[in-house]
Amino acid sequence: MTLRDIGKYKNRLFSSIVQSEDVAELILGKNYDKENVDELLTYKNIFPYLYIDDTQTQQCSYVCVEVDVPRTMDFSYKDMKVIIWCYCHRGIMKYSKSGYLGTRADILTDMVDRLLNSSNNFGLGRLRLQSATYLVPNKEFYGRQLIYTCPEFNIDNKL
Repeated sequence: MTLRDIGKYKNRLFSSIVQSEDVAELILGKNYDKENVDELLTYKNIFPYLYIDDTQTQQCSYVCVEVDVPRTMDFSYKDMKVIIWCYCHRGIMKYSKSGYLGTRADILTDMVDRLLNSSNNFGLGRLRLQSATYLVPNKEFYGRQLIYTCPEFNIDNKL
């Protein structure tokens, strides 16, 4: 089995989310700078793993991504599972943007879902949303966990 796809998927997910103008504007607000978005978001508000800082005092929004391989069907195919966590500080939940509804956490989740749901940039076919459940990482933050799945070849491809 090849686990190389975990890193490949994370890199694609991470890049798609960081490069989303909607996501960057929601997270950065008045500090949004299109030219420096990578520097402003990478490992600060967008992480390639679940990040929860219980000592966080700033009122921020976060997106975290993870990839699992829950099962292999045979030597040719495996299932890929993409987990996305979108969460915001409770003090900044009020937010509005044309074309979106809900709290800041709901809107951030919707933005990420619009990037990923039915995307054909991963696996065989398209990413399929399996679940969208609420997330309470600590007493100050609230958000959603999204889980997507897709089948993938289970062969050693060159990067």
